[in-house]
Amino acid sequence: MGILNIFKTKNDGNSFIKKGNKCLDHGKYDEAIKYFDQGLKINPEDSTLWNNRGVAFENLGKKNEAFKSYDNASKLDPKHFRSRQNKGVILYNWGEYENALKCFNEAININSKYIEALHGKGLVFGKINKNKEAIECFDKAISINPKFIYAWYDKGLVFGKINKNKEAIECFDKAISINSRFVDAWQGKGLAFIGIKEHQEAIKCFDKALKINPKNAESWHQKGFSFKELGKYEEAIKCFDKALELDSNNFMLWCNKGHTLEKLGKYQESLEHIDKSIMLYPENIYAFYKKGNVLTKLGRNEEAIESFNKALEINRGFEPALNTQKEILKAKKYKI
Repeated sequence: MGILNIFKTKNDGNSFIKKGNKCLDHGKYDEAIKYFDQGLKINPEDSTLWNNRGVAFENLGKKNEAFKSYDNASKLDPKHFRSRQNKGVILYNWGEYENALKCFNEAININSKYIEALHGKGLVFGKINKNKEAIECFDKAISINPKFIYAWYDKGLVFGKINKNKEAIECFDKAISINSRFVDAWQGKGLAFIGIKEHQEAIKCFDKALKINPKNAESWHQKGFSFKELGKYEEAIKCFDKALELDSNNFMLWCNKGHTLEKLGKYQESLEHIDKSIMLYPENIYAFYKKGNVLTKLGRNEEAIESFNKALEINRGFEPALNTQKEILKAKKYKI
């Protein structure tokens, strides 16, 4: 998310706002802050100066300073909906969803057609798994502006999350029709096709995304996953290797490559990749399960059982690990 709202007043008579805004437009954020600070020395109760100062700080990655500036703007002007929206964005990114929702609601109460706040509210609902309410918010934003691309995209993500993948594809298609170079929408569409096991279509989507941005690690990853599911293991490995060049800290990427190496009968290499996945994320239940499967194929049943136990420590009801463990124990005539 991340549409920062600069407020440009027409009749403020303050040249510092114009000079600061010009700096914002050109990415000169430190210089913009200097102008806004000079203006605030003259008029410390100007909510526009405070809001736009916050925008400059946020673009510099100084979220705490940005929040203070937005907070001052909203306190000085009870109708300043943009500063409330901007506060909501920061709170959302901090994971303070209840407070973010409060800010977005305040902005909407001031301006009911403020699509950025409706969008922000929808994102919060999505995070707290109120998916119906999230979709309603995105729909309201879309009804106001049918070309609001982020509402279509995030609506698609919510549909994907609740396994309504065909509806998700429709949303991503809407986003792509607005901007055919929207990489995230192509990627989201590919993931939705994975959700309905149409891997050839998924690969086409990831190829579209990679044509726009060849350095998109996740598109390489998911393209590799689709090749794996199609049984095209060598092609999958090539994609995973590309992804790992770009992002070597993705634990599921290591896990998926490890699983593919297992399919190719390269068990020792598979174990090395799965162990790397576990090192990056020790709560990766699938990695422990897949490690157990590889160890079983190597005849290392005691170690396999230990790996399945690790998976079951994370989730006692994880049936794949339970079932495979039982089979090993039964074959070895162990008591469960």
